Amino acid sequence: MARLFLNRYVGEIISEAEAEMRQNDAYLFSLDDKDLYCIDARFYGNISRFLNHMCEPNLFACRVFTKHQDLRFPHIAFFANMPDLLQFSPECSISLPQQLRATVACKNEARGPGLTHCFSTSQ
Repeated sequence: MARLFLNRYVGEIISEAEAEMRQNDAYLFSLDDKDLYCIDARFYGNISRFLNHMCEPNLFACRVFTKHQDLRFPHIAFFANMPDLLQFSPECSISLPQQLRATVACKNEARGPGLTHCFSTSQ
């Protein structure tokens, strides 16, 4: 299984309270399961803010620590999640956290395009 590092999710670290006051949550990435802090890449970020959700993602997010060990503020790193790097394509995707996966637009060959209840099998 290829586990190649691809990129970090970067942006402004804000509290959950601040995140709820902002009107656009498209670029928010929660840093923990308690939803205390998140990264907002709306105004400051890199190409990783354009990663999309897929039912069967080819990337996975990992919390990493480099210069500190403060569990509240991990770096979010994306790694390839595919059997062989020869399968790598420019269409990189991630799986959304469980609470965000209720109903999303997924393209599923068996069901056709459209809204579907999505639960990733690659967790």
